[in-house]
Amino acid sequence: MTFRLLGVATLLLVGGTALGDDWAVRRSDLDPKVVTRYKGMLARRPNDGYALARLVRLYRKHRSLALLIDEYRAAARSRPRDFGTQVVLGHLYRRAGKIVQAIDRYERAARLRPESAAAAAALGDLYRRQNKEVEAEAAYRRALSLSRTTREKVRHLRALAGIAVTTGDLKA
Repeated sequence: MTFRLLGVATLLLVGGTALGDDWAVRRSDLDPKVVTRYKGMLARRPNDGYALARLVRLYRKHRSLALLIDEYRAAARSRPRDFGTQVVLGHLYRRAGKIVQAIDRYERAARLRPESAAAAAALGDLYRRQNKEVEAEAAYRRALSLSRTTREKVRHLRALAGIAVTTGDLKA
């Protein structure tokens, strides 16, 4: 009788640990349809924050941000004149903390589509982050001249005012 109880207890303990491993969170592969949908959204609107955030979250959860960056770098190599790919790659580098690479991609995007206020504003943000106030001011002025909405213009004016306060270049 005691052997049976001991055997059952051992079986429960061993089985419990085996079941404990089964309860762990498992990382499944990315759903290609979902990835394609988010990448398609970004191809149409490269500054779509929602699609970018969801795509980054998926890759961070199931793979890595570096893999997503590699995929977009390959796309940029095959389509070097694609504005959207350059912008998204700039966003990804920015999220990864690679400021120099992000600036390079945003500059490429600004050359491809000079009328893009978003690319100019992104450059201004990154230049300001690097304490390059002169370049940031020029980028924000360009973004201000290209902006269409009042909301964007107010954002760029605030950034320009912040630069003026930082540099002490306040004119009465």
